[in-house]
Amino acid sequence: MNHKLGKESDQVYGGLKANKAKLGRGHDHMYGGDGHDEIDGGRGHDYLVGGHGIDILTGGKGKDEFGFELAIHSIKGKHYSIIKDFNPRQDGLCFTGGYDPSVITSKGNKVYFMDDLIAKLQNTTADVVAKAVADATFM
Repeated sequence: MNHKLGKESDQVYGGLKANKAKLGRGHDHMYGGDGHDEIDGGRGHDYLVGGHGIDILTGGKGKDEFGFELAIHSIKGKHYSIIKDFNPRQDGLCFTGGYDPSVITSKGNKVYFMDDLIAKLQNTTADVVAKAVADATFM
């Protein structure tokens, strides 16, 4: 599924295969689903979740939140997101699933859930990633 979406606030759910989506200027929500997804939030305040597989997430301009459904990550295997443009001044991380924050750790530019890799924040430092984890939203 390939999507290029417009100016409105969009909510998109990917399917069983790899998805490629470029979102527009609205406040968008994108859930990649299964497969190796590439999601670009474009402009606006976006909420991006890769899902199963190895996903590439780009927030774009605006305040973005990168979400992780920890129930997915409790399944062993390669399920992680590469976040290409994490901006510590405006972007954030959100972990859902009701887990205690202590199960999320960081090392270098990587984030782990119970010692399994769930994210790589490119072009960041260990301090930035540790602060992003400490400041994350847990639901």
